[in-house]
Amino acid sequence: ITLASGTLPAAGSIDIALGRRAATEHGLKLGDEVPLPVGKAKVTGIFTARGAPAEDEAWTPRSSLEAMLNVKFSSSLTLVAQDAGKVDDLVEKINGTKGLGLRAVQLKKMRADDAQLGTVARVVLLLLILLGVVATFAIATTMNAATVVRMPELAALAALGVRRSVLGRIVLVESLLLGGFGAILGALLGWVIRSQMSLITLGSNPVELSSRATGPLIGLAIGLSVGLIGGILPAIMVRRLDIVREMR
Repeated sequence: ITLASGTLPAAGSIDIALGRRAATEHGLKLGDEVPLPVGKAKVTGIFTARGAPAEDEAWTPRSSLEAMLNVKFSSSLTLVAQDAGKVDDLVEKINGTKGLGLRAVQLKKMRADDAQLGTVARVVLLLLILLGVVATFAIATTMNAATVVRMPELAALAALGVRRSVLGRIVLVESLLLGGFGAILGALLGWVIRSQMSLITLGSNPVELSSRATGPLIGLAIGLSVGLIGGILPAIMVRRLDIVREMR
């Protein structure tokens, strides 16, 4: 890999060096800015790699990459062998050398593992959606059963002058509290798991487990939403309460 023009990105910055093919494809040149989630990165250099896949990549110092992604672990080193037949030996030698703290893997295998990781992420997302649906039905069933059992009590309160709308809101608040409690419990369990297991390996790729500061708030919002949906039907039942029938 050869730096064709410009300079390498400075450590601590979010500047990048682009592969020649990536720069040509996107019409970028030295000094142009590329929008990133953490800000705009300036193109300080363009490198060539004899037509290798690395020319489609954007590079930045490891410390800068970790700062951008807010992670403590990253892998940003690519070695290009002059002879393709020596790749397996090179990988075996790096992995067999103690004290380096490095793990080598062929780029082809790494990309295949990345594709599998994407599949795993989609499956996990689907499972989370299914769990949300199950939780909604569980809260709805619980609140329905509790409401049916308490119907005589609620009817007595209504007979004493308490408005049905107020009783319906009480049932809805109970459902919201149930969903909120589940969300808080889930956030605490997630924090415990995160503190005990910060890194997992899927295939040949190490994956760091991290959480955002807004994660608990998002979880609480989802829990309250589930509680709200699950409590709507019981609240409607209470608002349509027949006092005479329930007090027989």
